Amino acid sequence: EVIQRLEASIADPFSLEEAGHAIFDVHPQRRGNLFNDEVYRLEKSLDATTKYFQSNDNAVDMRGRPSPLPANHKFSANDVIVITLQPRGTGDFLGVSSLPTNKDAVLVEARVLNVGPSYVDVAIPAGKYSTAFGPASNNVGDEGKGDPNLRVRVDRFFS
Repeated sequence: EVIQRLEASIADPFSLEEAGHAIFDVHPQRRGNLFNDEVYRLEKSLDATTKYFQSNDNAVDMRGRPSPLPANHKFSANDVIVITLQPRGTGDFLGVSSLPTNKDAVLVEARVLNVGPSYVDVAIPAGKYSTAFGPASNNVGDEGKGDPNLRVRVDRFFS
């Protein structure tokens, strides 16, 4: 079912996000550790292609804050998700190269810890994120800070 959903989205990738099974143009930030896992907050980037502000949101309030998650998103605690690099940054979810099923895709699996109005907090086994994507843009440590323009897509795999 998941693989079919992903392959069907090639023709209309926006349908996958609108149906609540994916979030595109996500900017990950490191939040800390939880036992042997690293915790990351995944939010829509400020330059995201799609945004889900409500029509009654004040334009002043929308400046400088990430878009809320799609209203009908299906993400919940303990879901297994796949985080896949969008190699060319914002908007690079329209092709096959950023699909998690692509054999050359750069990806990691994570487990959802918490879901907020505009974010998904996830746990990733220690070292897996930085091995795949490099350090997070807000990283503090020997690795240094990562690329602030890094964008990933998040796909719900199992719940």
